[in-house]
Amino acid sequence: METAPIERSSPVSFAMAPEQLVLRGDWPVVLRYPHEGAGPWLVDLSHGGKWDFQSAALDRLAPRGVVLPERPGACACAQGILCSRLNPTQAVAWHIAGPVPSPPDTCDVTDVTDAVALLGLVGPKLLPTLEKLTALDFVKPARAAPFILQGPVAHVPSRVVCFATPTAAASALIISCARGYARDMVDALLEAGKEFGLRPAGELAWTAWIDTIDYKKEAA
Repeated sequence: METAPIERSSPVSFAMAPEQLVLRGDWPVVLRYPHEGAGPWLVDLSHGGKWDFQSAALDRLAPRGVVLPERPGACACAQGILCSRLNPTQAVAWHIAGPVPSPPDTCDVTDVTDAVALLGLVGPKLLPTLEKLTALDFVKPARAAPFILQGPVAHVPSRVVCFATPTAAASALIISCARGYARDMVDALLEAGKEFGLRPAGELAWTAWIDTIDYKKEAA
């Protein structure tokens, strides 16, 4: 008896057919949707690798050459890998651009790629969209981007990396949450951002922005 091939799928889906799609490894990745407009955009980044680090000696780890930040809340990014320090013994690393890497080869890491959804937000009017969904403070004066915050977004436990102040004309955020919440998170974000023109976009909308940042910057 023949069985259907097993296919990997993103936890995120939008109510439209893609205009441009590629198969990257075993993930179908949407590069562009029709009628994306000028932004702001919501982009599915769930196909990127995602790794959790837990160790009493995090300072000795450098996944794919990116040294983990020393201060909780700080982020560092290089070669398409974003690393964020959560506390003295825990950090996360997300693949957000460029060639897909293999998981770091260390016993201190757990590969959570298939367990976590990753959503990118790019463009203007991100702050008023987020203010409808979360009490997280993205504009604390003493906090310079990029930084990571942890807390509920649309009542869902989340981690949010802010690359630039959400009040800026060209800002960007990444929201991560458990895979099972992805559909509802997408619906909540699109509804909250509807009045500001938030709409789905493919990966090209994300990479066009992320290529402009200083990957080596670290802040807290």
